[in-house]
Amino acid sequence: MKKIWLVAGLLFSVSAFAQTKKIELRSSVGYLSDAHIYTALDKSTYSFFGSLFSKDTKNYRLTDYGSFAQDLLISLNNPHFQVTGAYVFERLKITDYSGEQESTYKRNMNTVLTGLHYNYVMRRNFSVYSGFEAGLRFNSYTGETDKTAITQFAYQIVGGGIRYGSTFAGFTELGFGAKGWIRTGISLAF
Repeated sequence: MKKIWLVAGLLFSVSAFAQTKKIELRSSVGYLSDAHIYTALDKSTYSFFGSLFSKDTKNYRLTDYGSFAQDLLISLNNPHFQVTGAYVFERLKITDYSGEQESTYKRNMNTVLTGLHYNYVMRRNFSVYSGFEAGLRFNSYTGETDKTAITQFAYQIVGGGIRYGSTFAGFTELGFGAKGWIRTGISLAF
């Protein structure tokens, strides 16, 4: 019962806060997330050192389906600052080759982030911003693997972003983290 009241109170406070502030919803796709890069480095290191100490040829193939993000941004009293909350989903397909044997598994990542964006340039239909977000990544695995589900720290550093449009807009970001090095999408502000 306490959880229901907590969720109801949170929704009420967000809706009350939203009535006086500008809210923006974003939907995007990103490429080359930190998980993709770390997995590639881990597999490359394993393949390299494994080939030094074993006669078996070890190799891998990494397929990234992209990272898909849904963001909620709420402007503060100072319109240059925006509080962010985000949900990110990413799936990596890893195929390991060891000699003639092949095994495939998928790493599914559900990430929740919160943070702050700062708008350097704010024009009627154009803004330039950067930001930082931190949260948790929940990993699960399917397929031929002995890996177990884990929870780990996640982040997104937005080095620079450009948003163009008024109520309905497009945006592109360059950064590093759970959402990818390059990310593009659409947004709706109200």
